[in-house]
Amino acid sequence: MSDELGLDEMSLTYYEVEYLPFQTLLYDIGAVDGQIFYDLGCGVGKALVAASLSGIRFMKCIGVEILPSLSSTAQAIVN
Repeated sequence: MSDELGLDEMSLTYYEVEYLPFQTLLYDIGAVDGQIFYDLGCGVGKALVAASLSGIRFMKCIGVEILPSLSSTAQAIVN
């Protein structure tokens, strides 16, 4: 997959989001109610869930994932 996209393996490295530090980050960067939260390279959607539970009322939380295995896992979790 990475060869087809012209990407190296490091560009497709997956890291987990920890809820409390991520929530602090959202507040520190000034996220407020009514904004749209985008997660590019969302993996299975952990940051999307953390954003939706942060207390900030985002209008939408949208995740984009290029790796089919992570994307299908995220879709299965939602459904």
